[in-house]
Amino acid sequence: MNRLSFVLSICASLMAVSSIANAEVLDAQLVTDAVAQAARRNLPDTIAEIEVHSLQLRRAPSISAGATVSVRVRADGADDWIGHTNLDVIVTVDGVLQAPFRGSAEILALVEVPVMREPLPRGERVQVEHLDLVMRDAERLPGGILRHRRDIVGRSAKRDLGLNQMVRSGDLSPAVDAERNRPVTMIVGSGSLRVKASGVLRQDGAIGDLVAVWVPSTGSTLHGVLRSPDVVEMPYANNQELR
Repeated sequence: MNRLSFVLSICASLMAVSSIANAEVLDAQLVTDAVAQAARRNLPDTIAEIEVHSLQLRRAPSISAGATVSVRVRADGADDWIGHTNLDVIVTVDGVLQAPFRGSAEILALVEVPVMREPLPRGERVQVEHLDLVMRDAERLPGGILRHRRDIVGRSAKRDLGLNQMVRSGDLSPAVDAERNRPVTMIVGSGSLRVKASGVLRQDGAIGDLVAVWVPSTGSTLHGVLRSPDVVEMPYANNQELR
């Protein structure tokens, strides 16, 4: 080997060593962020937060220091982005696509769930101030849990509800559209022979229920069908009963 070849060989070796010295392991946070973004795109809007745990990467490439890196991931066809998920990781370095490699992660999908802020005795009506919203693992959420405060507020507890308890529909009385003692308009008669009068509900009711209405002007109680929270229809009542 002549002196020039020897010098060039030494320079090439030094450049290779320098390149190795400047190489960095692929930043696992880039992959974690890509997994979270992909899970968010593939899961329903009801998921409030995504957490990625136990990320495992196999044969991840080394990256030159200062390189521009982008990462995207795709899940195996059988995976649904919740729980243990196998991944294909695709990395682009300075615009050059690298060979995909395998990985896996535990993906936690969190949903917002109402829980009792304070204990509530049986028979009491749930109010907004009785509830807090907390995050719970969607995969471990028990069946029948009510996910929205609007499905809970205004309903009465059929049993004692404890602190931090999630609420099932069976824990509550049926939903009502109009509460006892609510003022309503009574519509009596049918067709063109219709009379309106004021009354007060004697019971909670849902639209379509047969409800009792107290008539203040006569002190009598009539029964009719709740057509809206403010209207009770009494097609067969005697108009004289309203006077």
